[in-house]
Amino acid sequence: HNDLGQHHLATGNLHEALKCFIRTRDYGTTSKHAIEMSLHVIKVGVLLGNYSHVMNYVSKAESALETPHDASISAKLRVVTGLSSLEGGKYKQAALKFTQMKVEVGKDNNQPVMKNIHPDDLAFPEVMAPQDVASYGGLCALATFDRQELAAKVMEDAAFKQFMELAPDMRQAVEHFYHSRYAACLGLMDKIKGDLELDIHMAPHVDKLYALIRSRALVQYFTPFASVRMDLMADAFNCSLQGLQKELSQLIMKKEIKARIDSHNKIIYARHADQEVSTFQRSLQMGKQYQRQTTGLLLRLDLISNDLAIRSSNRVLGPPRGDRDEEP
Repeated sequence: HNDLGQHHLATGNLHEALKCFIRTRDYGTTSKHAIEMSLHVIKVGVLLGNYSHVMNYVSKAESALETPHDASISAKLRVVTGLSSLEGGKYKQAALKFTQMKVEVGKDNNQPVMKNIHPDDLAFPEVMAPQDVASYGGLCALATFDRQELAAKVMEDAAFKQFMELAPDMRQAVEHFYHSRYAACLGLMDKIKGDLELDIHMAPHVDKLYALIRSRALVQYFTPFASVRMDLMADAFNCSLQGLQKELSQLIMKKEIKARIDSHNKIIYARHADQEVSTFQRSLQMGKQYQRQTTGLLLRLDLISNDLAIRSSNRVLGPPRGDRDEEP
């Protein structure tokens, strides 16, 4: 069944190849057989674009893995999971999977011992090359990670740096973005955009990811300032003043930037909350809450003093206190 499946795969008959690989499940007796079958099905599933089926067999393969984990198998399952997240538009989850290039190989004093996954361990040419891991992980990270995550999980992570070395343009783009050299970063990204648009997996997401990265760059550039001259900002992003104003207006409408634009003087001003007004509003709210609680307490005291309090249902209630006969 494996040989027949490989034949159908080589001839492009993916549906028949999938059926043959699934049939091998009935003849597998070890965890190694289960992992091999799962990887074959995953490979065909990715080519078919059936990612729900792919993730089902990723789970089967992960459950069959034994400790210490095989670095090659772990790398394949990791990137396939990231690819599934990418196809679903879950860019943050995809970035986390692509950048987590470490695998547990044992325990020391009940603490996991991790090993870096080398690019050579990712022998999965039908699905993804090692440099693709760097490109996909770098793009998704730029679009979703904050500065701390970008430094810790991309720039300073020894395992992922091995993959980033295979994609020097992406590595430099990440460094430029982190150091706020946005024009250089966006220039490099424009340089590699053509190749990404020809990528079978990344092509549908290129425009959206690029828009997210540019928006994040604009937000990060403006955040430290109370006001910014838009002509200087346009020079920093190597774009026209009119185009920049349109982008900033869209970000303000989406509430990603709290600011207002002076269209005449071409200056953008940050909107900061008035601390005096906000403090007064909080004090007024606390005063109303205290008044409401005090009124409730006084009402309760009046009810208790007039014997109008609600009593337990299993207690026999007599006439009001004023109508009771005095006991001898």
